[in-house]
Amino acid sequence: MNPIIDIDVSDKQMTQMAYTRCNEASMVIRGALCWTWFDVYREISNALRFPYYFGWNYPALDECMTDLGWLLFDHIIWIFDDWQLMFQAEDDPDQQKRVLRELLSDCADHWLAKGVPVEIYINHRSPQNAGFIESALSYAARNISPHARSWIKNNILPDA
Repeated sequence: MNPIIDIDVSDKQMTQMAYTRCNEASMVIRGALCWTWFDVYREISNALRFPYYFGWNYPALDECMTDLGWLLFDHIIWIFDDWQLMFQAEDDPDQQKRVLRELLSDCADHWLAKGVPVEIYINHRSPQNAGFIESALSYAARNISPHARSWIKNNILPDA
């Protein structure tokens, strides 16, 4: 199963789900605040509490995201909200997103090889997904369980 799941929801409740369970290396990256690579480094390093020696560059990001030795976890859930807004101040934002997506895929492969379950959600957000999805996510946020997670994947997440 591919651990990177593209979603399209219009409510922040999906991101709140990342913080409702224990023993996870969870983070929510606010794409609206990630106009440059430096912004991405800042958001991820803050969310995952990177150590002081983080080098603020791509190799250092890769190294820290595949280490995480300072966190206690048995599951990884990373959510990138407002993906469509990321890298707007960089040349060729779509190419930058492809590079980041490749890094996320490599990190997921690393953790999966170590037996750590990984879920990475990329929220593309479109305005037509209000109403049903918001109520479904509200239900799921109150009832996080294997059944609720299955319900979300079967009823909300496309091609998951």
